[in-house]
Amino acid sequence: MGPILVFGTPGCSKKEFLRQLELSGVWRGVELERVWEKSSGGRKFSVLLDDALSERRTALQAAIGALKGDPHDSGKALAIGVHATHFVEAMLSCPLPVADLEALGATLCVTIHDDLYAVKKRLAEQGFSMPYQQLLLWRSAELLVADLVASRLVPKRSGQLDPPNIWLGAKHTRISVHRLLNDPTAPKIYAAFSITGVLRVHDRDRREELIQETNEYRTKLHDLGLVVFDPATLDDRLLINKVLLDTAPRDETIVVETHERWPYRIGADEAYQPCVEDPGGVFPLAISHAEAFLLKGGLGSPHSPYSDIDAHITQIDLRYVAQADLVTVWRPFLLGHQSLGCYREASTAADLGKEVIGYCPAEDEEAFRKNPANQQRPLREFWPPNIPLIPDRQVFWTMVVDAVERLRRGRAGCESPLQVAGAS
Repeated sequence: MGPILVFGTPGCSKKEFLRQLELSGVWRGVELERVWEKSSGGRKFSVLLDDALSERRTALQAAIGALKGDPHDSGKALAIGVHATHFVEAMLSCPLPVADLEALGATLCVTIHDDLYAVKKRLAEQGFSMPYQQLLLWRSAELLVADLVASRLVPKRSGQLDPPNIWLGAKHTRISVHRLLNDPTAPKIYAAFSITGVLRVHDRDRREELIQETNEYRTKLHDLGLVVFDPATLDDRLLINKVLLDTAPRDETIVVETHERWPYRIGADEAYQPCVEDPGGVFPLAISHAEAFLLKGGLGSPHSPYSDIDAHITQIDLRYVAQADLVTVWRPFLLGHQSLGCYREASTAADLGKEVIGYCPAEDEEAFRKNPANQQRPLREFWPPNIPLIPDRQVFWTMVVDAVERLRRGRAGCESPLQVAGAS
């Protein structure tokens, strides 16, 4: 059976992600560096971190050789955790022996990532202290290099992503990940909604009501048997929210409380729990003002219209759009305020030829009209005219269900990565 490769930087908890795959009873998860440790008499891979890049490449070649010679046959497909990039002498490099990996016959690559604050805490617990800016750079490099490696490793098949590498927040639900890898008929959907717009609602009761409503939307998409790409699995923006409108005098440390992070869980159902949880005790989160200010970046510069954090969140969300078969948008004019993120995601999906269905209740349009600047301007000036905005919730869900059924019929007969692995 050909394996799948799971890329990701240190600190994003590949070990737990692989464990969740194993719990499905379908996959056997291994980490390439742990394979080397086992075949090297228990030496830690970390002893190579001060060595030259070639030493790490040689070690990984040995690990791949050990995997190929492993007589273990459980009837399960193999999921291999690996780092696409390493820090070598303060520089990011790729030590992967790509030709050796290619010989394994991988059928799919998945690159996981997690909130920077979670990655930072996990690394600190292992004795590695890294600033947020460096972690952001590392994640960007990992995603890019994993794409490049995947384009060589995985044979091209009809209807497949190019490159065949799925970006996935580690906090995605277990059921979505299992469907992605095991159910070829499950349509993939991007669930667009405003996160910042809801969290900025001052009335606490109203804010909680809107969060609950949005989480019901997310849950219902899961209930339809879909692979749901969910933007709430990443909330790096909380690292800079309090400096965006900052004025002196200021404290040296910014403190972020638990409630300031959008709740990534969508319910108590075991299958809907995240593959990877936040590390314990991460909140309240103390961020030095200097670090937050650096992440804010050159906001307003014509060469850098978004902060580094905003730009990277946008990049990931638009990749989810590209990976999806269908995009749904929940209240892009929430309480009268346009969500630029929802606009970008919807217009990108339309440009890619994907169906987009939006829900915009009368309450939001009425609030939009109360702004004197908008009274004589139709919503269509602020929304792609070829994308429907449905004011009736029941009609919206009927349209979503119809679109899902069309996609499911169109995917009948498709092969999952597991089926491809079994045929290889």
